[in-house]
Amino acid sequence: MANSPTIQIHTTSAQPLYNARAISKPEIFITDVHGQLLLMKALVDECLKISNGNLSFLGDMIDRGKDSAECLAFAISLAINITADPSGRVVRFICGNHEEMLISAIREVKKEGGWEYLSYLMKRANKAYKLQGKKAGDYQAFVLDALPKISRLSGGKKIQGRKIISRWPALWRFITYGGAWFVLAASEECQDGDVDSIITRHLTGKAVEVISKTGLTEWLVSQPNVIRCGDIVATHGGIPSLSAAEADPVAYGERCKIDPMGSQKVMESINTRWVRKGFIDRRDEFPGYTVLHGHTIDNEHAEMISEGKEGKLVSPRAPLIGIDSGAYKTGVLTAAIIEKGAIRFVYATMQP
Repeated sequence: MANSPTIQIHTTSAQPLYNARAISKPEIFITDVHGQLLLMKALVDECLKISNGNLSFLGDMIDRGKDSAECLAFAISLAINITADPSGRVVRFICGNHEEMLISAIREVKKEGGWEYLSYLMKRANKAYKLQGKKAGDYQAFVLDALPKISRLSGGKKIQGRKIISRWPALWRFITYGGAWFVLAASEECQDGDVDSIITRHLTGKAVEVISKTGLTEWLVSQPNVIRCGDIVATHGGIPSLSAAEADPVAYGERCKIDPMGSQKVMESINTRWVRKGFIDRRDEFPGYTVLHGHTIDNEHAEMISEGKEGKLVSPRAPLIGIDSGAYKTGVLTAAIIEKGAIRFVYATMQP
């Protein structure tokens, strides 16, 4: 029997951060978990233990990892349950681009024929698995790898005379971006087509009641896209290089609506969940604030941990700080804790 992986925690010393001077209460930020539940729980537990600060999840709890549904439900449960607790700690949730695609996929599946598409994909996956025989290995791992390929190949197939991609483009896009877990879970857990239950069955506490009343996608859509804590602005992808976005990033973020089939090229320039162009290589300071973000992997986090160093070094006047350490492929999940005038990092790492 294989040994369970071991989680190790690394905490850095505080580094000066100029725009953190106005922080009145510590703020904890975690992003891009991508289905790594063990790392997520270990990191959250450590951060809540060593800091009394508020906690913000900056999106992409899902995709690329097998525990995607559990990770999203865990974040939602904390956001609702802890915020309702009299302790005074607030937990916030921001959707990433992967949650955006999930929302669009769920809406599409609920249309006529969407469930039939999911069933079709699972039949294709099952057939491919049987043909592979012993070489296929673990079934779940095989399906997670095979479904994106199957969905791409199915563009010319028809279900009751309707082309798959033209009929369910958002669902198709979600699967090809790493949402295969959703189809696998749909096949195993919700034969009646109640796709919300893929996530909601993992909710705990008051969150069960809240989400049952508001609806899963409705709750996700109602969350902010950008938050500001003093002179720290936090979001999933970043702040576009547009005058309106830079002048009032919170207000601009609220205008970034869910777009099921928006052009990725365009969204990477103007949308706070997707932006890279004009942002990720920015060297100029923003007007009075620093941007904390995920979405784009910053390899320095994992590299410095693997080299036995304390962690990433940050310039005191850095215009942007990325905390996506590529957990799904590096085994390193990062949290940033920002306190008055300083930042420190906490890392959860997976050891075989």
